[in-house]
Amino acid sequence: MLKRVPTSQPVRLAVLLVVVLSSGIWLPSAASAQDDEDERGQSVTDREKARLEHVTIPVGGFALKPQIEVDGSYDDNIFATDADRRGDFYTTVHPSIDARSLWSRHSLDIKAYFDHDFHAKYSSEDTSEYGISADGRYDVSHQTRIYLSGSAIHTAEKRGNLSSFSNSGEPVRYDSFQGLAAIEQNFGALGFRVESRVRRLSYSDAILADGSVDSQKFRDQTIVSSALQASYDLNTLTQFVIRGTEESRRYDLRPGDPGFDPVTQIDRSGDSTRIEAGIVRDLTGLLSTTVRVGYLNFRYPDPQLRNINAFSYYGSLNWNVTPLTTVSGSAQRTVDATTSPYTAGNLRDEISLTVDHELLRTLVISGNARVAWIKPSILKGLPYAIVASSREQEIGFEARYYFLPRLRFTGNYNYQTRESSNKAIAFKENVITVGVSYVF
Repeated sequence: MLKRVPTSQPVRLAVLLVVVLSSGIWLPSAASAQDDEDERGQSVTDREKARLEHVTIPVGGFALKPQIEVDGSYDDNIFATDADRRGDFYTTVHPSIDARSLWSRHSLDIKAYFDHDFHAKYSSEDTSEYGISADGRYDVSHQTRIYLSGSAIHTAEKRGNLSSFSNSGEPVRYDSFQGLAAIEQNFGALGFRVESRVRRLSYSDAILADGSVDSQKFRDQTIVSSALQASYDLNTLTQFVIRGTEESRRYDLRPGDPGFDPVTQIDRSGDSTRIEAGIVRDLTGLLSTTVRVGYLNFRYPDPQLRNINAFSYYGSLNWNVTPLTTVSGSAQRTVDATTSPYTAGNLRDEISLTVDHELLRTLVISGNARVAWIKPSILKGLPYAIVASSREQEIGFEARYYFLPRLRFTGNYNYQTRESSNKAIAFKENVITVGVSYVF
C-alpha cells in the first residue's frame, strides 16, 4: 500500500503552494475602491476572447468562428529519447470552427477541428487528428440547471507521454469518446451537483520499426465515473465544498480472453474513490482561489497489483494582478494508468504556473512552468525492484501579436525534460514554433 507519501518532497511543496493559494482567502476586498473595477476584474485571456467575439459571423442565434492556423516548428528530439536524439522540422495545419449560442437563456457550444502534421525528414511521425465536441446547458429555472456534453476525437499518442507505446515505429492512433450529464440544484445558500461521465478508449494496432503489427486491443477500455458535490455559500465571496467521486475502469480483454495483455498478463481493471473537502474564495474578480484536500483510493482485483491509498489535494489560483497582468496556478495529485510490466499505477504530484501580460493592446506575452513528481506503485512479488521515480519539468514562452482583428501571429518556445533512473523514459526536448492564424 502507498502510505506515508505526504512526507515526500512533492507533497511538502504542494502543501506549501496550497497554503500560499489559501492565504488569499481571508484578504479584505479593496476592489470596490477601484475606478476601473470592471476592466481590472477581467483576465487577459478573457479580453483576448472578447476581442475575437467581434469578428464572429452571426447565423441565427449562433456566433460562428471559422479559423485556420498554420504553424512551423522545429523539435530537437522528435522521438523523445534519452540517447540518439534526432531533430526535425514539421508544419501543422489546423482548421477549426466554433458555433456558440447567443441565447439569453440556455447555452450550446459546438466545436470541430482537424490537425495534420507534415514532417520534413521523418514522415512516419505525420499524424492526422480530428474531433467534434458539444457542450450544452438547459436552464430549468434560476435554481436548476442541466448540463450535457459529448465529444468524439481521433488522435495519436505523443512521444513524450509517459504512457505512450515506446516500441512503435510511428505514433499509436486511438479514438476517444466521452459523454457527461449533470444537474445542479440550489436551495438558497445550499447547492448540489450530481454528474455522471463515460469515456471510451479504443486503440489502433501499433506499427513497429520493422513494419510488423502489434495489436493494442488489450488497452481498449471503458471508464465510468459518478460524482456528488455539495456546496454552501457562506456569503457572496466564500463557498465551502465537499465532493466525492467514484470511478470504474474496465478493459475489454480480461484474463482468459484471447489476446489478453500478451506482455504483462496483468488485469489493470480497477475502481477508485476520491473524497475531498475545501473552500472557494472569490475577491470580486481580482483573486479567486480553490483549495480541496481529502483521500484517494485505487483498488485492483488482480492480486498482482497493489492498492493505492494516499492523501489527495487540489489547489488553484486566478489572480488579476493588474488590468494588464493575470497569474494562474494549480497544484494537484492524480493517479495515472500505466502499461509498464512492473507497476500498477503512477502517483503524480504536479504544480503549474502561467503568467499572461498584455504588453500592448495588440501584443500579449505569456510564460508557463510545470513540475511533476511521478512515483510508481511496484507490483507484488517484486520487493527488490528498482522504483524508477521520475520528475518532469517544463517551461515555455509565447508571444501573440494581433496584426489585424482577424489576423494573429504567434511565436513559442517550449522546453521539457523528464529525469528518471530508467533511461528508457528519460528525455530532454526543445521545440520552437512560429505560426499565423486567421478568423474568417
